[in-house]
Amino acid sequence: MRRITIVLPLLLAAFLAGATPAPARDSATPALGLRLRGGTLRWNRLPGVRSYVVAVVGAQKTSYRVVNRTRFTPWPKRGHTVLYKVRARARHAHWSRAVRLTWPLLVHTTQDGDQLMVSVENTTGWGVDSIFRSAGVRYERLEVGDGSNLALVTKALSDGMTPLVLYDPGPDGSLRGVSPAQAATQIVSLARRLTSLAAVYPSLNKLSAIEFGNEVYIYENAVQYAAQYDAAHRALAANGLSSWKLVANATAVCGNYHAENWIPEFISHMSSGPAEVDGWSVHPYGPMNTDLSSDCSGPHGFGWPDVRSWHQIAVNNGSSAPWYVTEVGQCISAGYACPDIVDPATQAADMTRYLDAASTYPWLVYFNWYTSCDDSSGGYGLLAENSAGVCGQDGPSDRRPAFDALARWIAEHGEG
Repeated sequence: MRRITIVLPLLLAAFLAGATPAPARDSATPALGLRLRGGTLRWNRLPGVRSYVVAVVGAQKTSYRVVNRTRFTPWPKRGHTVLYKVRARARHAHWSRAVRLTWPLLVHTTQDGDQLMVSVENTTGWGVDSIFRSAGVRYERLEVGDGSNLALVTKALSDGMTPLVLYDPGPDGSLRGVSPAQAATQIVSLARRLTSLAAVYPSLNKLSAIEFGNEVYIYENAVQYAAQYDAAHRALAANGLSSWKLVANATAVCGNYHAENWIPEFISHMSSGPAEVDGWSVHPYGPMNTDLSSDCSGPHGFGWPDVRSWHQIAVNNGSSAPWYVTEVGQCISAGYACPDIVDPATQAADMTRYLDAASTYPWLVYFNWYTSCDDSSGGYGLLAENSAGVCGQDGPSDRRPAFDALARWIAEHGEG
């Protein structure tokens, strides 16, 4: 599909007044009957005409789209009124009557009144920040280990991306082998360095969160993890750094580390009770309607229903802290962490399903898709690699359908 954009205020005024410039009439190319049905513009086919021109007339510019069919689904332009007309792509063709659409404002707001923050994993590490910014993405999730090297965080901020920082100093992103005292010292140091960066890049203040470990329940129990979190959280408060929220891993799922009592046990070991927990993170990989998958027999395995289930468990145990989906996705090719392969169309559809579901939960503040480019875990990436193994460098052809689905959702709903 080809797109031509012309900024012509005078043409816009004439169009809105119904006096659109048009070629001389020619009975061979009559005006089309344009109508709106189910969010799609449709018109009658003309004999001998293979393509049509759709005019999209907004307040500031008029765009023309060439389509090779007799229908066109416009992208929502929330908060704006737009006129649409169509004509045959032929000499002396007549414009149809205008169809006017007023797109209402539609945004997800959290319990704090902010919009859902929509994020993609590690766009800076793959060097694709600009590609995702063009799709409306402004957030990402970045690993920083023990926090001693924030070069990638600085690069992200300079590229206009705001990172959720993942503190993961132990093996495989865990906190295994890290004592509570070490965790406290490292978290305080990390928060101080982030505060310095926030003075230069104020966008960091909007997120102001540190994810405390990644899937720690694989390597330690709730009591061990609670001791690390409690020490780090108390150290932040003692050093005047409580503006940094510490996001706890919500639960253990599946296999030998499955434990429904993870959240209650974790909360019971907070020295200041449930209010000490600043936020919860969860990884609801898998299907939308079940938490059973080929690598987890359940109940409460990987799957979207666990977002609601674990949230309710936290609420029942006194925690009203916000929630962060810090990893979710579907893979289209095999890898060490890809139990169920889907086709690209399903991956794209699931992108929309995940986001639509997330937008119904006011306590959910952050949504992160795993990942920007494929890694050894499987084909979760929104951008494909070229024959040289470089991700996202060949233009639009590298963008998988799920990338386009993400861009459409942000265009319609916005992002935080």
